[in-house]
Amino acid sequence: MVRNGIDVVSSAGKLGWGELGALSYNWKGLIEQTRIAMQDYPEFYLELRYEELLKNPQKVLDQVLTFTGLEPHGANIVAGFKEDFGPNAFDQSKIVSQTLLGAADLDNFNKIAGDLQAELGY
Repeated sequence: MVRNGIDVVSSAGKLGWGELGALSYNWKGLIEQTRIAMQDYPEFYLELRYEELLKNPQKVLDQVLTFTGLEPHGANIVAGFKEDFGPNAFDQSKIVSQTLLGAADLDNFNKIAGDLQAELGY
């Protein structure tokens, strides 16, 4: 599951999980190393977007279920999830960047991980 790197770094920094430069390197490294590790095993690797899960949960869950060889019953999962957690369980406002990064931090993130961020379409 891939999430917008700026949002990841911003959130992790807010939680006190590290310095923003190190968090930027970690985000980029985790994605790149996972891709390298899985390049010879495409049958075991499905890259998903967090934002897409929130926008289209049934579609993403159907994709996961199909990938794993199961019947695509994403609608049932979404309905159950909303029943358990309320109708706003997939609140799309969560996909809006909540960045707390200032201009200098954004510039530093882009120097470190901007290439991957752009490749991912963020």
